[in-house]
Amino acid sequence: MSLQSSGSHIFSTLRTAWFRSLLAAFGIVLGVALVIALLGFSDKVSDSYQTSLDPLMTSMSLTPGSTNSPKATGLQSLGKADYEALKQGLDPKLVSNVVPITSGTAMMRYQGTQFRASIIGSTPDWLSYKSTPLAAGRMFTESEYESAARVAVIGPSTLKGLFNNDTGKALASQIQIGRLTFQVIGVLAHNATGNGGSIAVAPLSVVRSSLLGGTRTVGEIGIVMTSKEAVDPVNDQVSAILDPLHTPAKASGLEEDFGTSTYQDSKVAVAGQLAQVLFWTIWAVVALALIIGAAGLSNVMMSSVSRRTDEIGVWRTMGSRRQTIVAQVLGESVLVAAVAGVVGVLAGLGLVYTAQQMLPSIEPQLGVPELAPSFVIIAFALSLLVGLVAGVHPAIRAAGSGAVVRPAVRPDVREERKPAGQLATLQNHAGAN
Repeated sequence: MSLQSSGSHIFSTLRTAWFRSLLAAFGIVLGVALVIALLGFSDKVSDSYQTSLDPLMTSMSLTPGSTNSPKATGLQSLGKADYEALKQGLDPKLVSNVVPITSGTAMMRYQGTQFRASIIGSTPDWLSYKSTPLAAGRMFTESEYESAARVAVIGPSTLKGLFNNDTGKALASQIQIGRLTFQVIGVLAHNATGNGGSIAVAPLSVVRSSLLGGTRTVGEIGIVMTSKEAVDPVNDQVSAILDPLHTPAKASGLEEDFGTSTYQDSKVAVAGQLAQVLFWTIWAVVALALIIGAAGLSNVMMSSVSRRTDEIGVWRTMGSRRQTIVAQVLGESVLVAAVAGVVGVLAGLGLVYTAQQMLPSIEPQLGVPELAPSFVIIAFALSLLVGLVAGVHPAIRAAGSGAVVRPAVRPDVREERKPAGQLATLQNHAGAN
């Protein structure tokens, strides 16, 4: 049984049972492609996930609230006095930065293009509080903050809305925010506020005095801690510093008119569990795709064996051992799986390459997936294993005794079984010659 004959029979079977063949090939291609993609993403995404969460666990947000008491006499807003008190009173061993933040919305314009976005006023430490890197440019300096300089750092959605994602053009341009002109000096790498990156960040002094009506309050005070173990002691210190300013009568039962919030370990654990569920769900899809591919390929090989019963019987008659037939059928099954595996490898390489080109601009915090030769080897070996498993049952069936009973009849015996009239005709024809 030559390789050419095996290929011809397999091709004929694939054409006859095209739907089953397509299903088998799709399962193997999908499984192999996803294996390469998952191996490329797993380490990078896991590392980036942890890198993104760690800074959040060391950030505390302080926001104004209500005492929910008719006897409350404390302030119900946060201002410069609170910021200064926290900056001076918090233990520097536990807290690295205290960041005042105010925000609102404003219409932004550039050469006739308008884009409504959030305007955030803060200090240069806002980047460390939000754990947000810059994609290009720089953050405003402490001197620019003190002098109320009209400079701004814009988010990715603002960049797209005003400059069609042209970073170089943005950094060389001025934009109108409200009635004021600001020089764009930086572009954020990704969304830091949960609104898709439709923001512009400028010095607190100019935003509060010129864009938000001269308000003296802030909407939030961010606290950057040195470690996640500092959450509880810093929370106690915040209460000790602000309670005398906000709730003078707290001893009489009044509540605080401000609140703190942090990312606790429980929330991070839940997020980690969700990530793990998603990860294993994708691996389950991979396993299901490969199982479907193996089942389909086994079905195709069974059809091929059924169509070649006579040929296999002749092989047995000529002395071929069962082991030889088993090896032949298994080889054909592995060959078909290998072809699908090559297509799957190419598809997986395409997925990873596309992700390498697109993710840095879409979700840079996820990192860039890797593409190692070992990933390709593992995925392709998996396709060969699928072919081997799928071919076991058809190979055993082909080598079984039931597959060779009918074709083992010799040609001379078949001639003896021909009708008498047909034999006489053949004999007369032979005598004439």
